[in-house]
Amino acid sequence: MWTRKELKAQGKTALKRNYGKTLLVGLVLAVVSGGITIPQFTANVNSEELSAQFQNMGSEELAAFLALFIGVFAVASLFAIALSVFVFHPLAVGCQRYFVQNNAAPADPKEMGYGFKTNYKNVILTMFLTNLFISLWSLLFIIPGIVKSYSYRMVPYLLTDDPNMNYKDALNRSKEMMMGQKWNAFILDLSFIGWKILAAFTFGLLDILYVNPYMYGTNAELYRTLKGSAQAPAVAEAPIA
Repeated sequence: MWTRKELKAQGKTALKRNYGKTLLVGLVLAVVSGGITIPQFTANVNSEELSAQFQNMGSEELAAFLALFIGVFAVASLFAIALSVFVFHPLAVGCQRYFVQNNAAPADPKEMGYGFKTNYKNVILTMFLTNLFISLWSLLFIIPGIVKSYSYRMVPYLLTDDPNMNYKDALNRSKEMMMGQKWNAFILDLSFIGWKILAAFTFGLLDILYVNPYMYGTNAELYRTLKGSAQAPAVAEAPIA
C-alpha cells in the first residue's frame, strides 16, 4: 500500500534532480491542462451607452450584428475545441510520459512530442472520449463527474506506455487501477492545498517554479506505484520455465 509521504518524497526528489527541464515541462503541462489561468482583460464599457446604441440600430442592423457575434463565437469555440483535441491532449500525454520517466532517471523534454509521434490518431481519440465521458457524467451533477475523473485518471499515463491501447481498454484498465484508490488519490490532491494557497499569494509564480511540477511528479509516481502493484500478481503467478 502506498503512502502520500512516499509518493511526494519521490516527486520532490525527481524535481530537484532535473529541475530546469522539469520546470519547462511542468509549465507546458500546466498551460495545456488548465493549471495556469491566462489573465483576461475586459474593456470598461458603459452599459447605458451600449444600450442606447442597440436601440438606435434598425432591425436589419441588429440582426446582422447578432449574426456576426454568433458566427465569431462559434468559430472561436470550434478553434478552441480543435486546439484542445489535436494539440493539447497529445501534448499532455507527452508531458506525462516525461514525468513518469523522470521519476526513474533524468528524462529528456523531447518526450513532450511522444503523443504526436506514436499512434497520434489513437491518442487524440482516446483522450477526447475520456474527457467527453467525464463531461457527460458531470452533467448528472458535480459528484459523479468528480468520481469518473478519478476513475479515468490513469488513461493518459497508460497511453504513455502503450499508445496503441484503444479507448475501451484504457478506460477499463484505469478503472481497475483506481478501484479502491479514488479516495486516497483525492486526499493526495488535498495534501497540496497548503502549497496552492501559498502560491496564490505569489500570483501563481510559486506554482510555476515549484508546486505544479512537484504535483505532476507525485502523480506520475502514483501511476508507477499502481502499475507495479497491478503487475505484481501476474509476475508471481507466472509459471516457472
